[in-house]
Amino acid sequence: MINLLPTEEKKKLGVQYILRIWATFFCVLFLLGLSAIALLTPAFILSLFKENISKDKIENLQKRENFNLDKETENYILDMNTKIDTILPFVNNKLEASDIFREILVNKDQNIKINTFSYSIGKDGIIIVQIKGISNTRESLIKFLKKLDTQNMFAKIDLPVSNFVKNKNLEFDFNLKVINKI
Repeated sequence: MINLLPTEEKKKLGVQYILRIWATFFCVLFLLGLSAIALLTPAFILSLFKENISKDKIENLQKRENFNLDKETENYILDMNTKIDTILPFVNNKLEASDIFREILVNKDQNIKINTFSYSIGKDGIIIVQIKGISNTRESLIKFLKKLDTQNMFAKIDLPVSNFVKNKNLEFDFNLKVINKI
């Protein structure tokens, strides 16, 4: 194909082409900036409103701190706080029966078969768990009792000596006194 344009015209067209590319680039950049401003403006206005609301709340709280109560109201509040403090440990640290049973079951091995659990709370608030079952050997029963004895949850294990009469297939029945967490 024959080159019909002179060299100077080609250079002018090349410069115009580059200028058009830059003009297009800046137009696109300008439009992106405008759209970003348009999309971010509601979020910015909302954050300004939230900031003003937060400042108002902080000012109200600071004003409330300077609010003085009369002696009767202060005494009533202190009295209620002491009553709540005495009741709160009983509510928050309540020992559940499922926690006790889980602790017992975790410590038993396959040589111990537990038939029944009995859970009772005495008048003095002491929790007693009665466990009945069968142990394959005397040693496995002793091992089970030692594991339970090492747990911090149990205060005392009441086990009659009559449970150790046989060497194998021992039927056992013992009581655990549980340490209350309160």
